[in-house]
Amino acid sequence: MNPKVRLHFWKSLLFREYAADRGVDTIGGTGEWATVQNFYSALHMVQAYLESKSAPPSIKSHSDRQRALNALPETDSRNLKAKQFNQAFLRLKSISEQVRYDPGYRVSVTNLEDTYKDLAQVYSYLGTKVAAL
Repeated sequence: MNPKVRLHFWKSLLFREYAADRGVDTIGGTGEWATVQNFYSALHMVQAYLESKSAPPSIKSHSDRQRALNALPETDSRNLKAKQFNQAFLRLKSISEQVRYDPGYRVSVTNLEDTYKDLAQVYSYLGTKVAAL
């Protein structure tokens, strides 16, 4: 595994563990930060996967990352599993943005549980591919 892939893979695992520790409840904002950490766990898994390509794309923004993902044949949305992966990743990004940029937004227990399901979807689709490198 190349060093950049390894770094992003381990960051992904680290953020996942942080989210698990902070996602016990939504009192005091812990649920909010768990949703953000779930997104960053997914982001680093995606980045690890992109870095594993023979010609890794230059990523400077979330838009660049999404374009790079959309350009890969294995993430083509005509493939049901790829579509589910993409939808899960975009939901994680969306709720993370709501938490970070809308001061009145509060994460419900259902929202929090959904972020764990979406993260599991990302790991199911990409995690085994990255771990096998």
